[in-house]
Formats: sequence, structure tokens, C-alpha cells
Amino acid sequence: MTLLLLLGLTALCDAVLAALMLRTRTRHPFGPLLRDELRALLHIGSAVCATGAVIALGVAVAGLWALPVFCVPLLLTQLSYRVRRSADHVPPDHRLPRRATEIAGYTPHGHARRSPS
Repeated sequence: MTLLLLLGLTALCDAVLAALMLRTRTRHPFGPLLRDELRALLHIGSAVCATGAVIALGVAVAGLWALPVFCVPLLLTQLSYRVRRSADHVPPDHRLPRRATEIAGYTPHGHARRSPS
């Protein structure tokens, strides 16, 4: 039970810090940003928990080498997920460069659209 409580507090602190950092960059209201971060945490949190279980089993077999083998891909995934989430908060007039090749006719119509999260 203590481990679950610690995991929940860690996840909450991560979401609060991510929302604060996004608030300083974008000046959007904190409440909706925190809600978005908590909602995103449900998606990436399941990957973190699953990887934690695999790391615990891997350390028993491979020793401490299991830590970088499993943590580096997880950190890269989390970084790319956060970059994608921050791109969703870009004002519409700054999204135009993403569509430049589409406007010029080099790529098919709609290739720059992101699917809703």
C-alpha cells in the first residue's frame, strides 16, 4: 500500500511540475494545463508502471545493466510524448510552417494534421 501511495504522489508531482513548466512557456491557465497533464499521465503512466515491473525482473537476471537498457528507451519515449503534447499548445498561426510542404504541393493534403489525443 505504501508503494502505491508513493507512486501516486510521484505521478502527481510530475504532472504538477510539467504543468508549471508549460504555464511559464505558454501563459495558459494552470488548471486546464494540469488537467491535460493528469490525463496524459494515464497514458504514459501505464508504460512507466509496466517498465518498472520489467526492470525489477530484469535486474534479478541481468544485474544493474538492466537499468540503462530499460530506462533509456522509456526516457526517450517520455521526452517524445512531451514534445508532441507541447506542439498541441502552439498557437494556430505558428502551425503554418508544418503545412508549408502541403501548401506548396509537395505532400498530400492533410499530412500535417495530428490526430486528437
